[in-house]
Parts: sequence; structure tokens; C-alpha cells
Amino acid sequence: MIMDKENASAPENCNFSVTAQKEENVHLIWTDVLRIIAIFGIIITHIASLEFMGDPKTMEWQACNIFNSLTRPCVAIFVMVSGVFLLNPDKEYSLKKLYFSKILKFIAIYLVCTVFFACYHQLYHGFSFDFSRIKRELSDGPGHLWFLFMICGLYIVSPFLRLITKDKRYIIYYLVLSLIFVSFAHLMITVPCLEKFYKQTLLRFELPFIFGYSGYFMLGYWLSTQQLSKKTRILIYISGIIAAIASVAINGYAGYHFNIRGTGFYNNISLPNVICATAVFVFCQYHFNTKTPFHLPAGIIAKVAKRCFGIYLIHPVFLTVTSSARLREIFLSPSPFIYIPLLAIGYFAGSLLIVMLLEKIPFVKKCII
Repeated sequence: MIMDKENASAPENCNFSVTAQKEENVHLIWTDVLRIIAIFGIIITHIASLEFMGDPKTMEWQACNIFNSLTRPCVAIFVMVSGVFLLNPDKEYSLKKLYFSKILKFIAIYLVCTVFFACYHQLYHGFSFDFSRIKRELSDGPGHLWFLFMICGLYIVSPFLRLITKDKRYIIYYLVLSLIFVSFAHLMITVPCLEKFYKQTLLRFELPFIFGYSGYFMLGYWLSTQQLSKKTRILIYISGIIAAIASVAINGYAGYHFNIRGTGFYNNISLPNVICATAVFVFCQYHFNTKTPFHLPAGIIAKVAKRCFGIYLIHPVFLTVTSSARLREIFLSPSPFIYIPLLAIGYFAGSLLIVMLLEKIPFVKKCII
């Protein structure tokens, strides 16, 4: 797996389609980069969210809002990368493999992680077992494992979505419907004068097939098959920057003046996050197609990327420690602009190390990679 080092701007005639690169047996380094960016951003989101019950008028809260707003598209990026590979109609993917190789694996992961975190939380809080609390945690499950249910749902409907990807016209049609009835609709909820209109119109349409994250799933595959012009890419980047600034500003304003700690702009499937996720996706697709960030060895990036799912499963172990008020008083006294990135780097590295150790157990390795 060798990546050629090229100039920062790729040639216009370079083929970025997944199908073409698969035929050339070239590893898609840009999807590895996206996975790493996504999991690192999610860790930042979770760290910043720990301070979100504070006073929105404080600088600390506003700093956390900046990190929270900017990293919200990261879950979408994860889903888009999955769509790149799973929705390729040229790749054979049987229902047997889908259920026995993927979905059953997710079920096993959920059960193991639920038991682990229930016991871990009990041991962490005084080394005493509260069976009623354990029962509640086993019933509810760890909060971050909602992702497993969401991705399982996408996997279940993927055979139908793969039929759509065989025709470009249907892909565009599906994406437009998702943009209007999901992303734009969620944006309308944040505007009081449009919320009533949304409830009386768009909400009345019964379109469950396009709800949720399926639009991101389809968008990731579609973008991976396109060769966008330089002007189009620049327009996407500018739109992403504007959407990111708008999210930070509106969320900060709503918090400061109205004590609102979560507007619709925080929603992972709202229009601003769609735009930001698309901008990051396209940037990585075209800038890290044949070269790596900071000229890092492609092999190292690939090894880290394939462990990102395991990092996602493990990282709440460190979040529990951070939630300790005493620890925050000792270590988090500097500006959030300093300690949030530093904690994120530490949690990422620590989670990666734990995943690498767990890989020594054969059964566990199959689950987390």
C-alpha cells in the first residue's frame, strides 16, 4: 500500500471515483483521513458537552459552544464514509453476509459494552454495586451506543438503497427529498415563524424511507462517484465555512440572550451540518486522494483508521473521569480553547492504546475492527 506524494492541488483530470480506484487497486487514503477526523471531532463534542449545563453568558460556555458547533458534522462524516463502500452497486453484498457478518456483530458489541459500562460506572463510583442502577443501565444502555442502532438501521435498508444507486437520476431525487424533508425541515424548527408552517405541511408527509441519516449514507456514495470542478469545490468550501460560522454565532447568541443551550443547529441532520459535512468530505476526497496529511506514512493512517470504531466504543471511559468535578478544578483551569483539544488528543491516544491491547484477544479483535 504505497501512496505517491503529489502537490497540494490534484490535477483536474484525476479520477476520484471509488469504482475506478478499486479497479486500480488503490487504497482510498482519504476515507481513512475522514474516519480519523470524524472520531476526533466526536471526542471533542463529548468533552465540550460536559460544560454545557453551565451559564451561557460565560466565556467557558461560549468556548465549548464553538467546539460543539464545529464538530457536530462528524457523526455525519462517519455515515458518509460507510455509504461510500456499502452502497456501491458493483460490489456484491449478500443478505446473509449483511446480517451474520455485520448486524449480529453490532448486537454482540452492544451487549458486551452495555455490561462493561454498567460495571465500570459502579466500580468508579465507590466500588459498590447498586443493583437497581445496574439494572437501569443495562436496560437503557450507554448513551453513545445509539450510533449502533442507527448504523444497523442503515445496514438493514441498504439493499433497497443499493437499487437506487444503480441510477444517477434516482440518487439525485433521493438526495433532494432528504434535503427538503429532513435537513431543511429541521432548520425550520429553529425559526419560530416557520415552525408552525413546518408542522402543518412537511411534517404531515409520511416519508420514513428518507428520514434520519439515510440521506448522509446516500450522499457519501454519490460524492465519491463524482468528479467536481475546481470552481464547484471552492463554492462548497465557502458554503461550509459560512455554515460553520452561522452555527457558532446562532447557537452562541441563543445561549447568551435566551438561555437556550441547544438550538436546531446542533442537530446532526440539520442543513448547516449537511453543508459542513459535505465540505469536509469533498476537501479530504480531493486533497488526500494520493497524498497524506503532513506527509505521514499511509500505512500508519490506515492502521489508526481501522481502529476508529473501537476508539468510539472505548472513549467514554475517559469521559467518566473528566466528569469528576475535582479533576476539572485541578486540570481544567486554563482556557477551554487549550484544555479541550489537549484532552481530546489524550483521550484519542488512550483509547487507541486500549483498542490495540484488546486486539490481543481474538474474539474482541473481530468485534472492534
